[in-house]
Amino acid sequence: MLIAISLQKRIESLTISSVAVERFSVKYWWGFPLLLLGLLIALFFVTLSTYGFWEILLVLAVLAMVVLTIVSWAFLLANKKWWQFAVSLIATIFIVVVSLLPLGMAAQMGPDSFGKHPIPEGLEYNEPLQEDFDGNYPVVEVDSLDSSTWFQLRGTWIEYSYDFYCSNLPKGDIFIRAYEVTENIPLTVRPGIGDDFYAKIDSVKTFTKIVDNKSFVIEEGDPGDSYAARIEVWHSDAKTGKERKLVEKVYKVEGWSW
Repeated sequence: MLIAISLQKRIESLTISSVAVERFSVKYWWGFPLLLLGLLIALFFVTLSTYGFWEILLVLAVLAMVVLTIVSWAFLLANKKWWQFAVSLIATIFIVVVSLLPLGMAAQMGPDSFGKHPIPEGLEYNEPLQEDFDGNYPVVEVDSLDSSTWFQLRGTWIEYSYDFYCSNLPKGDIFIRAYEVTENIPLTVRPGIGDDFYAKIDSVKTFTKIVDNKSFVIEEGDPGDSYAARIEVWHSDAKTGKERKLVEKVYKVEGWSW
């Protein structure tokens, strides 16, 4: 008997709570799209300035607000509040669609999770060749301590490119791997716009250029936040599939994810 009474009270309590939520949703239907807008604006500025707890918290809050807005639509329809439902629906869709572009831009421009990795004092590194005001790169004489390979990087965080000379290499693919120097963190290397990740080559015997102006992007990091990266040139044998590292050089680089 006591269990039945307790269960009945709980049901009554839930019913009262449900009715209260329904009344609130119907009365303040206009507040749900406005709260969603406020959360999206806050998310935009937080994404521009930081990465971590607050950004994740706001994303969860936005998702929760979307769910609550959908629940409010159900209550409006149940109470035959047609024009309120229509206004709330159109306003919510408009807010979400319009916010996609600025939020996407903020995600690209804001800091990522890679963090800062200062270049240690005394570390020897190279700097990628930079364009002059006419858009030309300085001419560098092909020279190498190892007469079988030569590698040169140029460009900026927007896009890097490289030339590679080698000898005595079977047919296959040339590709790049990269690692942050201080912690040996593997970096994400993607092909440049309109380019392929692999440079396909035929077998070579004599020392010659086998990769010309191949472009790639390093995702980790942000523009203006330089760190030391070990850029490695690898070869994959077309016949055996065996991979081997041909050369490595340490460069000062910046990342960018787009």
